[in-house]
Amino acid sequence: MRNKSSSRRPLQNPSEMRRREQSQRSESSDILFYNENKGRFGCFSNFYPAQIFVDGKKWATVEHYYQAMKFSDDPALIEEVRRAATPGEAAALGSELRYHVRRDWHKETVNDDGNVSSLKLNVMRVALRAKFDQHCELRSILLSTTGRRIIENTKNDRYWANGGDNSGKNMLGKLLMELREILINEEERIKVKKAVRVPSGNKRHTYQIERKKRSAKATVRNKRHTYQIERKKRSAKATVRRNPIMWFFSSFFSCLR
Repeated sequence: MRNKSSSRRPLQNPSEMRRREQSQRSESSDILFYNENKGRFGCFSNFYPAQIFVDGKKWATVEHYYQAMKFSDDPALIEEVRRAATPGEAAALGSELRYHVRRDWHKETVNDDGNVSSLKLNVMRVALRAKFDQHCELRSILLSTTGRRIIENTKNDRYWANGGDNSGKNMLGKLLMELREILINEEERIKVKKAVRVPSGNKRHTYQIERKKRSAKATVRNKRHTYQIERKKRSAKATVRRNPIMWFFSSFFSCLR
């Protein structure tokens, strides 16, 4: 006979099992994107064809604007990148002209809250904000990802993406999640403002109704007063016609006039 004790599985720590389940659940709920033409979340790619209007100019994609801002000291290079036929061509120009990139482009500073900031991150923030502010359908898709991690998944980039094995920084995904929180907070503030304005709107509506009622009453009073005056005049004329003497004198004086 087989020993029962040898056939039993070793007991596992419940807390460890829960952590493992949570990590598996979180990994399964992560949003992975890279190719702008694949899937619903391909629009998160900087190559996605969503035109933005920034600094008084139109940019075909976020990538066009980001690459052009590397050469802020050279308007000719900026215009050359802006007019690139595709985002891939704009990115290629940004790489080929790397010797002309402004010196402070890669310089990073640590803020008081511990977050790292740099010029290129701030440029990307501006471009992403314009993209999701100026395209409502993309904004809705971004807000629909609430509570989920957004990851640019590719081995071609370890700074903006995760390096393909989560060893990268995934800065684009982090900026998208940062923007998502900003948009959620803004929508909450708008809802609160609308809720506050409802009573004043009701008061205004009530005031308008009361004003119309008062106007209607005044109209009725004016009509009644006019009617009473006309009635008195008709009554006076009728009295004169019934009294021959008064009729004679009223005719006489009217002739003298």
